[in-house]
Amino acid sequence: MSRPTHRTARISLAVFSALACGALQLLAAGNAQAQQVGFVANPTSVGGVSIDPQGVLRKQDQQQQAQLRQVREKFLHDAPANMQGMTKTRRVSLRQLQEAAFAGRKDPKGQLPEEVRFLAGLQRIQYVLVYPELKDIVLVGPAEGWKVGPSGDVVGVTTGRPVLHLDDLLVALRTAARGDKSVISCSIDPTAEGVQNWHNYQQKHNSPVRPGEFESRAREMTSQAQQQIGLQQITLNGIDPTSRFAQVLVVADYQMKRLAMGFDPSPVKGMPSYLSMISGGRGKNVNPRWWLEDDYQPLSTDGDGLSWEIRGQGVKAMTEEEVTNTDGTRRATGKVDPLAQRWAASMTAHYDELSAKEPVFGQLRNCMDLAVIGALIVSEDLSGKAGLDLSQMLTSDSLTPEKFEAPRHVPTLANALRKGGGLLISASGGVSLNPWRVAAQREKTAQLAPVHDKSQPPAGAAWWWN
Repeated sequence: MSRPTHRTARISLAVFSALACGALQLLAAGNAQAQQVGFVANPTSVGGVSIDPQGVLRKQDQQQQAQLRQVREKFLHDAPANMQGMTKTRRVSLRQLQEAAFAGRKDPKGQLPEEVRFLAGLQRIQYVLVYPELKDIVLVGPAEGWKVGPSGDVVGVTTGRPVLHLDDLLVALRTAARGDKSVISCSIDPTAEGVQNWHNYQQKHNSPVRPGEFESRAREMTSQAQQQIGLQQITLNGIDPTSRFAQVLVVADYQMKRLAMGFDPSPVKGMPSYLSMISGGRGKNVNPRWWLEDDYQPLSTDGDGLSWEIRGQGVKAMTEEEVTNTDGTRRATGKVDPLAQRWAASMTAHYDELSAKEPVFGQLRNCMDLAVIGALIVSEDLSGKAGLDLSQMLTSDSLTPEKFEAPRHVPTLANALRKGGGLLISASGGVSLNPWRVAAQREKTAQLAPVHDKSQPPAGAAWWWN
């Protein structure tokens, strides 16, 4: 490829697994239907994204998100007064939570109370404590009351961090109970045919762009990239693809790519898009692959295996270069581009702040926490140690997570930038979680004894307490 002169330039395209904007079908049905289907519990929208009956992800625009928020605000009940305040140590009894959830499912309306659905407002889980004398397991973490956030997700009233969901806990426990110790993962990737179609198109139309032609040629090339590459594939492993848990994995992956490639402005300072870093002339021609991965320290535990602490940020961003072959297939190189690594490190460093600004990243971390806890409970037989029968949560058909359209495809969106040379960025990636590996790493400590003593369920306590 010839070097562009000062009079001509070539269009560089950033192509990635993005979501086209589409109408939210639930809103089109109107408020009456929303109430009928138990709208507040219905997670057909996660992080401002919905899934149509064909399994194609659709990004909501600001107006659609505002409509969604208004409907959810209408039907969402506030947390009870004694659950509203922020606390670092809200305790939830698994034994009594199971009873409350089972009782709620038997309600003629089939609606669980919000406090059960949102696990008493828990925003993370820090401790898992076993009480054999009470036949109970207690989960402990920060919590507060809730509200509907800007994207329509249910978040903490002061922190903006997403609350945990009972459905995600059920999926995590049932996934762990299968015992196959699979890695939980999702991936969004262009098809080999789509990549080859785009490569063939570029070979025929890769002519210099003259001064004044950039905008029109950019529109033409981005349109063709989207058409030639077409729908990209979503692959899910180790998790029920019809679960809310699976939706969170996919949407978090998708939103990471939107931020990296500059389709959405960064919600936090100090975290520019990867596309803007390349536009600044500091990058080289690479095909980065980004993914989000579990990031925990070894679990802390006492000598008896009755007290456990989940430590670490939970999530980190990873990257690796890819090479696209002439037949459209792609392979990892084992190399890391310094600029792509800098962007991944920036996302990791800002992840906690990002989780409050973009709730889907907090939801991903919540799901990872719950997956680790599920693996811990199964691998250490904590229910057996507690003498706690968790069969309602693990197997009962009367207490099952809701099911939704499995995400299968996302449309391709392309972005153009002014940069010399022929640059094609195909930002593949996904999410990878190995909860069994996390649960197997632990350090013994004596510091958990006071936590265990203070968190013992008081006599006559409800299923949660501070």
